Amino acid sequence: MTMPYSPGRALFEGNGTATDFPFSFKVWGTDQLSVTLTGPDGTSRPASGWKARLNDDGGSVTYLHDGAPLPEGWKLAITRNMPFEQQIDLVSGTRFDAEVIETGLDRATAERQQLLEQLQRAVILPPTSDETPEDMALELLRARDEAAKSAGTAQSSAQTAITSASRAAASEQAAAGHEQAAR
Repeated sequence: MTMPYSPGRALFEGNGTATDFPFSFKVWGTDQLSVTLTGPDGTSRPASGWKARLNDDGGSVTYLHDGAPLPEGWKLAITRNMPFEQQIDLVSGTRFDAEVIETGLDRATAERQQLLEQLQRAVILPPTSDETPEDMALELLRARDEAAKSAGTAQSSAQTAITSASRAAASEQAAAGHEQAAR
């Protein structure tokens, strides 16, 4: 069998009805799957209590969130979680079993696909960078927090300006009224 490219990740958004989540990447056992939940607040954690059914090119995961279908606002990701090990022991002078070799190559390909899927979600810095991905992530989070703070300050300033403009217009009308009365 050949091992076509598959991303090794299936992502779902909760809709309050779905409990079965299909995936279309090869694994050889359910222990080679990882199921992750992300809540509406953006916090991720491993899911527990899920069950998987496998077929030749994927399978499906059944998951109940606190005994019910995954609610709206939640996300569920199924990812390949292959162990990085090689368990084929070829003994010189023995019969060559092509199926054993092909399975080993398929597993190695699945491991590379797993790494590629993870790499495509990673922060990648130029080879000349002295900064670590963790430093870059912290810098981005700080910039996000500063932008949110600045947006809040700008909104407050805009509201203050609107209030001042309303008061100025009211003062102008009052002054015009006094001027008219003084004539």
